[in-house]
Amino acid sequence: MNVFGKAFIGVYPGYKATSSEVLEWKTSKNVKWACENLWNKVKDEDNTNDTYINRITQEVLKTNERTTNNCLFVVSIVKLMFDPEIQTTVLSGELISKRMINRYEQQKEALDENHELDENEYEDADD
Repeated sequence: MNVFGKAFIGVYPGYKATSSEVLEWKTSKNVKWACENLWNKVKDEDNTNDTYINRITQEVLKTNERTTNNCLFVVSIVKLMFDPEIQTTVLSGELISKRMINRYEQQKEALDENHELDENEYEDADD
């Protein structure tokens, strides 16, 4: 991942890596920081939408490929790559699909909550 750089997070373990090697990489200080800051704004940038995950998505997908599904796929893969509970570098389609569904449901819940807040604010304004 060029977004964080090999010097910062090291080289992602290869497919022959042992589970302990994968876990060691995923629990290293800089990789944990990268995972925790995926949704944060990139330092020294004025654009508030310039987050680390947006940069990764832009690097992986061409502009015409940035559909909701493709973005969910990229986010799911990145989150799985950083997840210390997943101690392999080989990711199954089933695991990726589950993460995509979970992420979609989280986004939908957040949108629903925001919509409820907006409606409540609107109703409160009428009082």
